[in-house]
Amino acid sequence: MRCRAAHGLPEEEELGRRIEPGGAQLAALQTGDPVLKREFAQNEIPPPSKNFADFKEAMVAPMTWLGEVRGVLGVLSYESGRFDSSELEILEAFARFASLAFNNAQSYEERERQARIQQGFYRVAEALGSPLSLAETLDTLAQAAAEALGGDSAAVLEPGGPGLPLGRPHQLPPSVADRLAEGVAPGATPFRLRRRAER
Repeated sequence: MRCRAAHGLPEEEELGRRIEPGGAQLAALQTGDPVLKREFAQNEIPPPSKNFADFKEAMVAPMTWLGEVRGVLGVLSYESGRFDSSELEILEAFARFASLAFNNAQSYEERERQARIQQGFYRVAEALGSPLSLAETLDTLAQAAAEALGGDSAAVLEPGGPGLPLGRPHQLPPSVADRLAEGVAPGATPFRLRRRAER
């Protein structure tokens, strides 16, 4: 699993962190039921990471959508005896709302993605039907590809000689553009070229 949101924890350390399910999390995922874990720091297996080592209790509820467990929602306390069955029921209700919100957000992102892709194809079709120069056409193609796929940069590589010299870039970092301008050998990966150049 990957941590997607955190409150009361160091976000710079937790957000995006990959977590191997275990203990209370794994139990909630496997059973589909909320779990209350007493003496969390002492009894959790595997032992919790340093940011969770001082918590006394934890509640974890599965986030389920259309019968599929999509993740878990957890609440922790530094105080022993803080949670009981009534809080566990409330957390389960929050997890259901969280599942609905998560699905709505994913649906929105997918609609946005499809709209970007359609706009990109429209830009390419418009370029094909316009009296543009080769350079302008390639510029449009690179920009449309980056925007349609949510990328930050794009490049068109043209065959020539033993490799692939850079054609028309869109928003490429100067170091990458300079390296690509030297030519890319068949089978090479531009991102690996950039890493080598930055070392």
